[in-house]
Amino acid sequence: MKIGKSETDNVYVCYCMLREMHPGKHQTERLRKVTEALWDAQAFYEKMEALMFGQAFVYGSREVVVRPFTVYEEGFRETPEEFATTYSISGTLLRCYELLNDFMPGEEEQMEAAGLNSEMYRLVIISDYAPEGNSQSMEILTRSFNDLKKKCDFKICYMNTEDAHRVGNLGKMIDTCGLE
Repeated sequence: MKIGKSETDNVYVCYCMLREMHPGKHQTERLRKVTEALWDAQAFYEKMEALMFGQAFVYGSREVVVRPFTVYEEGFRETPEEFATTYSISGTLLRCYELLNDFMPGEEEQMEAAGLNSEMYRLVIISDYAPEGNSQSMEILTRSFNDLKKKCDFKICYMNTEDAHRVGNLGKMIDTCGLE
């Protein structure tokens, strides 16, 4: 909890880490870059000094790892565990969608809270490559995420640690490359 007041009372950020798997000596360096980008994003949103700052984490492992929304102490930094060799991009994004959809207020809650406080929801996708996945499942996910954008102040930010302008087939989904 913060003592100060910001323009946004509550900030909730779901961090989604996607890493391309390349066997070899560069794995440690790639993980370091993704971790640094995550820590930069955490610091960026923490500086908003919201009354409530909730964070969730989703990333590929042997199975997709999901850490639900929690309010951590100020200065908390997540350190992603080493990723396994295979995971599904669309499966990982689906978990992000499910987490956000379940956590975001419904229409009834939105109407009750209207004018009382402002809440901001973000999905920050951090990747070390331009993701390509099953185009049909990505189209469905894009429509689903766009429906979330109609519910409240929700945007998708994309950070590529290798080439910020390469978004792969996430292009129709994201609102901004880098942080806001």
